[in-house]
Amino acid sequence: SELRDKLEGLLAAGRSAVLLDCSGVDTLDSFGVGALVRAWVSMRRRGGRLALLCPSSRVTEILHFVHLQKVLDCYDDLTVALRNF
Repeated sequence: SELRDKLEGLLAAGRSAVLLDCSGVDTLDSFGVGALVRAWVSMRRRGGRLALLCPSSRVTEILHFVHLQKVLDCYDDLTVALRNF
C-alpha cells in the first residue's frame, strides 16, 4: 500500500518521529492499520513516536475499534500538534 511504502521509507531513512497528515484519508483498511502498527512499534523502539494529524471521523472510528487510539496521538490542529510533538 502507499501508506506502508511511505512509512517504511521514512523508517529506512532513520526517522523516529513522524506526524502523519491524514486530512486526505477517508478510511483505513487492514493493510493501513497494519502499516500504522508496524511503524508505531519501530518508532517506539527507536525512542520516537508516530502521531496523526486531522484523521477523518471514519479513521478515528477505526482507530477506536482496533484500540490504536490508546497509543497513537491524534491532532486536529497543526499548531497544537507541532507544539506537543
